[in-house]
Formats: sequence, structure tokens, C-alpha cells
Amino acid sequence: MKQQINNAQPSTSSYRDSLKSMDTEEHIDLAFYRPIGYMWACLAKKLGVTPNAITIASIFLGIGAGVMFYFNDLWLNVIGMLLLIWANSFDSADGQLARMTKQYSRIGRILDGLSGDFWFATIYVAICLRTNVTSEFFSQHHWVIWVTAVVTGICHAKQAAMADYYRQFHLYFLKGEDGSELESAADLKSKLAELSWKHNFW
Repeated sequence: MKQQINNAQPSTSSYRDSLKSMDTEEHIDLAFYRPIGYMWACLAKKLGVTPNAITIASIFLGIGAGVMFYFNDLWLNVIGMLLLIWANSFDSADGQLARMTKQYSRIGRILDGLSGDFWFATIYVAICLRTNVTSEFFSQHHWVIWVTAVVTGICHAKQAAMADYYRQFHLYFLKGEDGSELESAADLKSKLAELSWKHNFW
């Protein structure tokens, strides 16, 4: 009996290790996305799939979700919602897998940051195009919905960036440099100065 209890402990411990921290995780993530992401991460670890591959897959799923929101059809919209949930679960899985396998990279951080931008840009454009077709007012005043979307998108991006910054700031004090993605601005400037557009474009 004692052996069975000991065998169960690593599973719980491994799941908690895949999280950023209990203080910085959102409630819906802990209740829904993180457990699903952990299952995806465990499967990916067994198959040898990298965190970056999961991130790229989430980009395509999120873009697919956005396209589905263009159509004025309930079932296609439901498919879009399911694709967005799938993309979000992959967005959880890539970070959890990176923490489980210690596969950290700058390109991975860049991709992770851009993935949500791709999703929401597609969703915003799809909803704008759909609204201009289905609404009498917006079909006569196309610019209104586009201006609204741009202002909303800027506010959305700013809010997401601020939330991520303060989350990383908290992790820095909680776990130190190894547990946070914060970097010194001076270090980044010196690294940037060493690069050239010709030889280090990407």
C-alpha cells in the first residue's frame, strides 16, 4: 500500500513542476487548460515532439478557429470554438513541456508570444468581415468596425503584455532568474548590437 502511494506522488509532483507557479496561474487554467495541457505535454514527451512544434500547431489551430468565425453558420462557429479551445490547450502544453524537459529557447519564447497575436488578428479580421456582410449599418459604414477592431486590438495587446510582464516580475522574485523570462534591457541591447541584418536577419 505504501509503495502504491509513493508511486502516485511523482505524477502529482510532475504536474505541479510543469506549472509556472500556483500564484501566477489563472483559475480557468488550473481548472481546465493546465490538466489538458499536461496530458498533451506527456504525450509529446513520449513521442519526442518539441515545445516549438506544439506552438506552431497552436498557431494553425487558432487561425483555423478565426476563419470559422467568419461564417454565419452556428455549426461552423462551434467548430471554431472547439479549435480555439484546442489551440489554448496547446498553448498551455508547449510551456509545460518546456518546463518538464528543460527545452528553453529564444525562438520558442518569440513563437509563444506571437501565437496568440496570430489567433486574435485572424479572429478580429474574420468578425469585421462578417459584420460588414451581415449588418446593415456596418455594410454602409465599413470603416466603423475596422476602427473599433484596431482600437480594441491595441488595448488587448497592451493588456496582455502588461499581464505577462507582471507575471514574469512575480516569478523573478519567487524563483529567481531561472524561473522567470525577464531579461536585462542592457544585456538585450548589447546582444542586439552584436547582430547584423545581413547575417542574423531572423
